[in-house]
Amino acid sequence: MVKGNMRPLVLSIRIALGLIFGVLLSRVFFPASGVWLILLIAGLLVVFAYIFEVLRKKDL
Repeated sequence: MVKGNMRPLVLSIRIALGLIFGVLLSRVFFPASGVWLILLIAGLLVVFAYIFEVLRKKDL
């Protein structure tokens, strides 16, 4: 379980990994894409990470 003071670290790691994988995904699938598409993909990856964390913590 992540403590309260670890939240900014987790967020920064997720943002960094989202940007890295956003660049990789955009270059593979959309080679002529611009910065805005890379940022959109990175943002979606971070949002999905938090959504899946909430779903994982729930007892479904």
